[in-house]
Amino acid sequence: ILLLVRGGDPGQNLYLIDDVPIIYVNHLGGFTSVFNPDMINNLEVYKGGFPPEYGRKLSSIVNITQKEGDISNLKASLSIGITDASFSFEGPLKAKNTSFIITGRKTMDDALMALASKVSGGGDYIVSYGFHDINGKFTWKPNARNSFYINIYEGDDYLNFWGNTKTNQTSEKSRLSNTWGNWLLSARWNRVVSPKLYNSNIISYTRYRLKNRQSYSFSDDIEKTDYKRKYLSSVADAAFQSKWNYRLRDNWTLKYGMQSSY
Repeated sequence: ILLLVRGGDPGQNLYLIDDVPIIYVNHLGGFTSVFNPDMINNLEVYKGGFPPEYGRKLSSIVNITQKEGDISNLKASLSIGITDASFSFEGPLKAKNTSFIITGRKTMDDALMALASKVSGGGDYIVSYGFHDINGKFTWKPNARNSFYINIYEGDDYLNFWGNTKTNQTSEKSRLSNTWGNWLLSARWNRVVSPKLYNSNIISYTRYRLKNRQSYSFSDDIEKTDYKRKYLSSVADAAFQSKWNYRLRDNWTLKYGMQSSY
């Protein structure tokens, strides 16, 4: 999902899942997004003039609202295609007025790509790529004025390479593993204070990390060499938001609030 607005680059767009920022939104270099269609209830896009509460980026705002689980019946679905498989499971919980929805998807062509590369390379190397996403949303509405939500997201891409070359005198092995993806966890409390005043409070934690592992070994009749390295880089955002909406008149609403992030 490479979104370019008014000549801006993709990093100048703010992507939100239920008002919580997610840092990296692409799979497969931008051909697929991390947003599972089975979880999307509503999508808002601001291409300019977005409200101050979203004023953390230059180009655009994409705010995705996730579905709530069915509060009366259990439902499940499973879909298997050539490239990926996905599932969805939702329904009520034992506690009154609570529900959940969990969805996931996983690429299916990892093994096929590994087999094709092994055959084409004569067995000297194997290359494999895949990704997965898992979303969860838990809802509790104890009464008409209060609603509580917990959102969970985890998604990873992984690119792997194995090399193995042997001759009568030497043996050479290499291994490269790249993994990158997001964690997101948030808790939300929506409250109707009065017929004119509405409040929403969110505590969230988002983390993106890139992990790289390398190993190499070489041996012959004289010596043996081993090499291993591991790299890890990450960026995380812990935040608290409190938003207030006050309806002054039928066509006038005052919005105010605060946000603190680390």
